[in-house]
Amino acid sequence: MLKRIAREPLVHFLALAAVIFGAHHLLADKGPQSPSRIVVSQARIAQLSGLFQKAWQRPPTAEELKGLVDAFVKEEIYYSEAIALGLDQDDTVIRRWLQQKLQFISGGTPTPAPSNADL
Repeated sequence: MLKRIAREPLVHFLALAAVIFGAHHLLADKGPQSPSRIVVSQARIAQLSGLFQKAWQRPPTAEELKGLVDAFVKEEIYYSEAIALGLDQDDTVIRRWLQQKLQFISGGTPTPAPSNADL
């Protein structure tokens, strides 16, 4: 009876499907992984302190600096989770923000619309 079952095409199909599924699971790219650790470098702390000093015309206290670093870490966590969830994909608002940012960086000159000949 075991020989008869082994000759069934359905058994062959299921075995081949299991092998393909297993190979895909082992070899497939897992996509972007959110980092399990956030490193705040001395340069980043200096940047946060400099921004605070520009805004308030004085260096931050130790407590204020800790608050700035904590806020930066929270921002990084939210950013990583949003990217991992794909919240940046197919979002009109995000696209507009990126367009505005690029226009700001490039000096605010909008790109001219293409002519009919160009299209």
